[in-house]
Amino acid sequence: MASLILEKEQAIELGLCTEEQIWYEGKAYDAEEFSNLKSIHVKGDLNLRHTFISKLPRETKVDGSLILIGCEHLKSLPAGLRVGKHLFLQGSSSIESLPEGLRIAGILNLYHCVSLKSLPRGLVVGDKLDAGHCFNLKSLPTGLKVGGDCDLFMCRSLESLPPRMVVGRNLNLYGCHSLKEIPEDIQIGGSLTLKGSNLDAPSDLKVGGKIYI
Repeated sequence: MASLILEKEQAIELGLCTEEQIWYEGKAYDAEEFSNLKSIHVKGDLNLRHTFISKLPRETKVDGSLILIGCEHLKSLPAGLRVGKHLFLQGSSSIESLPEGLRIAGILNLYHCVSLKSLPRGLVVGDKLDAGHCFNLKSLPTGLKVGGDCDLFMCRSLESLPPRMVVGRNLNLYGCHSLKEIPEDIQIGGSLTLKGSNLDAPSDLKVGGKIYI
């Protein structure tokens, strides 16, 4: 099977029949065969939560939201990934990397992706970035742009924030014990939470809301 185009504009759910098969509208697809597709294009949302896939097709395009919650065998995402709205990866505990240049128009949820050590260069998140409980996350890319809230709650291995980081709303650094400082050129449109991080806010730091220490 070279490619699969799912034309529906509404949500599509590919569920697990067995550990080896994925189904769509009563038709079963071999999970390995699905992963090895050259391309897949979904006009709406694609829900693969809790399936046993180990990878996505090389060219995956989802015009809506891509839901990969609890995909514990998934280690990486393809370089050609395109997502029109939100990307949900929470609980996908084997994810080690995201593709460079990833652009998410809506929410990027990485909560409890405990194998993730860094975020890719060129990452842009239009709405909220939730990387809470990413215990092994050590670095963020230079120039990271997050349009909404940026939640780094309990990212206890995070060693630094990148230069030219932009957060449109609130930045939560609660429990980021390894952080040494906050860059002078960071832009925060809302509040800054530093509780549990052993950090003090620079005296000249300007934020759009309150600073919680």
